[in-house]
Amino acid sequence: MENNFELTQVSNNTVIGSHEAGRSNAGAVILKDFIVAMDCTMWPRTARLFREKLEDQFQLPVKYLFVTHSHGDHVMGLTAFKDITMFSSAQLQESLSRRMQNQWTPEQMEEMKGSGLAPADWIDEVEFIIPPILFHQHMEILNAQQNIEFHHSAGHADDSAWAYFPDEKVLFSGDLIFANMFPYAGDDTCDPEKWMAVLRTWLDMPIDKLVPGHGPVMGLEVVEQTLKLFEQLKKNTKDVIAKNGSSEDIKIPDTVEISDESQWMVKKTLDHWIQFYAKNNKQHV
Repeated sequence: MENNFELTQVSNNTVIGSHEAGRSNAGAVILKDFIVAMDCTMWPRTARLFREKLEDQFQLPVKYLFVTHSHGDHVMGLTAFKDITMFSSAQLQESLSRRMQNQWTPEQMEEMKGSGLAPADWIDEVEFIIPPILFHQHMEILNAQQNIEFHHSAGHADDSAWAYFPDEKVLFSGDLIFANMFPYAGDDTCDPEKWMAVLRTWLDMPIDKLVPGHGPVMGLEVVEQTLKLFEQLKKNTKDVIAKNGSSEDIKIPDTVEISDESQWMVKKTLDHWIQFYAKNNKQHV
């Protein structure tokens, strides 16, 4: 594995971090006395590189880690931060516990070693940790008259949360934004209506830069693109339901390209959306 974890400046005091093996973005806000990290990438190896790079480059300790949600590519690296204060939405406690029981049992983690997803010794290092600090709806961290806001919105998953640094108008979306790619919206707890609601909220906020869970840093245009995609996908889904069709009949808006790697995400998303809107058809017109 390459030891070079790439940090890219987003604004004066914010960065995005990425590593080819990390499978998701990480980010950070550099405050006067300490650093607040946003997500940790998928593996302990890449998470350690991320933390080391932050502390070496800025000569400050990483004091807090914000966990945006409980999907594997955002929590399997947590052990690299277990000696500092981790926090998340209160819903993550239930969601992560459920995933540990249903998806990540010791037997399933052993099976993962043969999947080719990562080297076996990387998987051996994974430790699932429920953050000790949990918040309902909203919390803030303040340091030297600078503050970072954290909000629980659900949407992508029931525990999805996001962060906003108002001093520099930078938003860390977690997986509520997939930039320049099809957004995975097939989690069993995904709520498309809550997801679209938070996107509309962001359109009314002063945001200069948005750090997504996957893909490059963008501006509000990516929020507009995602909302437009979802609104059309909702219409297409409801049209299929009205004709008693199946998820295979749902047309994907041509505003997004579907890569071979994302085919599974598309299928799970369409399967989930037809179930969601069939169940809630009268409620969500």
